[in-house]
Amino acid sequence: MKALLKEREAIHHLTFALLGAFLLSGGLGQAASIYYVRTNGNDTASGLSWTLAKQSITNTMTVAFSGDQIWVARGAYKVNLTVKDG
Repeated sequence: MKALLKEREAIHHLTFALLGAFLLSGGLGQAASIYYVRTNGNDTASGLSWTLAKQSITNTMTVAFSGDQIWVARGAYKVNLTVKDG
């Protein structure tokens, strides 16, 4: 009986440890962001709305994470981009 109680206590502690690690790691992850780019934007702005849009597509790509979206307004943009294999 003591062994069963110790096993349950160990499972209880492990459950709380895993829950704590999950919560400290951000839980289910952060929500994806939408970044906005327009020709008259400002690259020092956050890019998180049309009012605070960035000007450069490549600059916006450097702040975006996997899962984020980049919305680009109609216009002509000069982009210098190198895509490597892999």
